[in-house]
Formats: sequence, C-alpha cells, structure tokens
Amino acid sequence: MKDLTRKEIIDSQITGSIYDAKGYTGNCGYSDHLKNNVVSRFNDPRQKSQGAIRQRLIDDIDARGLEVAAMLTISPYKDKGLDIDKCNALMEYIFHSTCHRFCPRQRKPMYLGFYEKNGYKSGYHLHLLFFKLPQDKTCLGKATLTKGVADAVRSVTGMDTIPPVHMHRPQLHADLYDHAIRHPYDPDGRRDYLYGGKKYFPKGKGGARWSVVGKYEFDLDGQPRDRFDSFAGWHGLVAYCTKHIFTDADLSKSVDGFSYTALINSPIVEKSNAVDLSTFFTNNNA
Repeated sequence: MKDLTRKEIIDSQITGSIYDAKGYTGNCGYSDHLKNNVVSRFNDPRQKSQGAIRQRLIDDIDARGLEVAAMLTISPYKDKGLDIDKCNALMEYIFHSTCHRFCPRQRKPMYLGFYEKNGYKSGYHLHLLFFKLPQDKTCLGKATLTKGVADAVRSVTGMDTIPPVHMHRPQLHADLYDHAIRHPYDPDGRRDYLYGGKKYFPKGKGGARWSVVGKYEFDLDGQPRDRFDSFAGWHGLVAYCTKHIFTDADLSKSVDGFSYTALINSPIVEKSNAVDLSTFFTNNNA
C-alpha cells in the first residue's frame, strides 16, 4: 500500500474527517444502500467543511494531551433563553469556579464552550466540553490534595483520595466539575466578585444536563449524544456541539472565545505512540 500522508487521508474523506466511523469510503463495511445515502448527503460541500472543522477541533484537543470527559448542556429557563451577556457571565463564572478549585496556581484549559441559538424560544443555551482533570501531581494525583480538590473529592466520593484505578472514569470527572460549579470554592470569602455569574446557573438538575462519555443516553430529539454523525465517544460530543457549524465564520460566532484561546495557547504535548495513519484504509488490492 502506498504510504499516505495525514493530509492525503483527510482529503480523501468525503466527510472531511478521519474520526467518523473510518470515514464513509473505502472498505468500511456499510451496505450499498447506506453508503449511497451517505454519499448523497455529503455532496453538499458544507458537510465536508463541517467535518474539517470537527477534525481541527479534535486535533487541537488531542495535541495538548487532553481528553473530553463529558458535555454539560445549560438551558436554564423553560420560557426564555439566555442572552449573550448572560451567557458570557455564566461562562466566566464557570471558568473561575473550576480553575480556583482545581488548578489555582497553574491555569489549564478546563473546558471548551459553545453558544447555540434556541430552536423553539428566544435566546441561547450552552454546551461545554469538559476535559478530564489532570491526574498527575498538579491535581488529582497529588499525594496530599489541595484543600479545594480534597473538599470536592470527599463530597463526591466520600474518600480522602481517589484510587488510581478510578481516575480515568469520565463520570468521576463530571461529578467533580458539577460540584465545583454548584459550590464555588471561596475559603477566605474574597472571591464574590468573580462568582457573579452563578445566578444564571440553574439550581435544579433539569436545566443543567451532563452527557458523559461512554454513557449511552438520548437527547430530546432522540439522538444519542456521544454517537453523533458517526463520530463516537468524546469525538461524538465534539460533533454534537458543532452540529450547526459549517464554516469558520459559524465557528467564530458559536465558540466561546476565551476557552478556545486558552486551548490553542496551551503547549502541545509530544506523543511517543503516534498512530500511523497510513493504515487507516484497507487496500483490497494489496
């Protein structure tokens, strides 16, 4: 088989991405009927543009050694949505409440946020992709947890530390983030000015819904959240957040600029076990 570059492999996908169910072309195992439906859909150039944006976002996250644990959807009001100013205030509050608790000294990307217009009412709702918390000595893996982290761990798990075997579980990370957002850490009572946006966060569970990687659940429209457009796992959550994003202009209007800038300005992590993308396709002629 000819050695293919990463760009050649991506360009050969009618979806614009290599992360969806092995593309939709080549020997991917679909029936002719399903393949024809897919090809018909992706004749629209906007679909390939959307796939390229999804590819870029996934690569941006992966290159920094991050992994999405869960998506939080915030839609707090039944009769009206959030306006942009309230969305911004809520995003800022979530940033401060998570960073001050988990990474107060070394700020790291906690999440990537998206604004989405409501389809049946005015205003917006939010989707936030939360990354797994650091599992090294800067956060969860520290021998003696910092006070903010220890408080969250005890509240969520009932334990003083997290056994290493449990640290990778996405549900644990979602629960820790949920605690941090609902109970902002302010031991000296001097951070009220940072937490003003908390008033826009729903008090009940219905207005703030977690979709955890690996937990198969359906959205209100009957779509599985981490199985979306044939993207699976946390890639599926990225696809879900970008379902109305087809161009870079759409992305700039929909993504939270602060969290996106924090992500792309984070250092890239070198990986020793890089995947050989030349094996992406099966060559039937080999």
